[in-house]
Amino acid sequence: MAIDINLAVEPDEAAAGAGYPAFADSDRGASAGDDDAFDADDLDDVLAGYAVHVQNVPKTSSLSDVTALLQGPLSARGLGSVFCYRVSDSVVAVELESQAALDVALALSGTMLTPPQVGMVKIPGEAVTIVPAPL
Repeated sequence: MAIDINLAVEPDEAAAGAGYPAFADSDRGASAGDDDAFDADDLDDVLAGYAVHVQNVPKTSSLSDVTALLQGPLSARGLGSVFCYRVSDSVVAVELESQAALDVALALSGTMLTPPQVGMVKIPGEAVTIVPAPL
């Protein structure tokens, strides 16, 4: 039994032949002239956003611990959420939503970050330093 595969078929023709509607290129998403397209200017806005580095994070602390440290005061003031990721063993980057959130985060510098107790073992905390993230 031989199978004939025609590689010259255009994707729209193949879709239409399979019972799927054929879409024009303009229906496929953002094009070069589309205002919704993500471009270099948008990337600059993202990179110039509001971010801090939390330094001196103990190795025993998780990203959830850092998130909880910042999310509580920010949520109480209605300043949005945070997104955390590790930069190194002792530094966590935190992306914020506004200048007000950045100000609140910076004010938390010197706060003790204590990991949760594991069974009967209490893990000592460490004072973290919160600084603006370098661009």
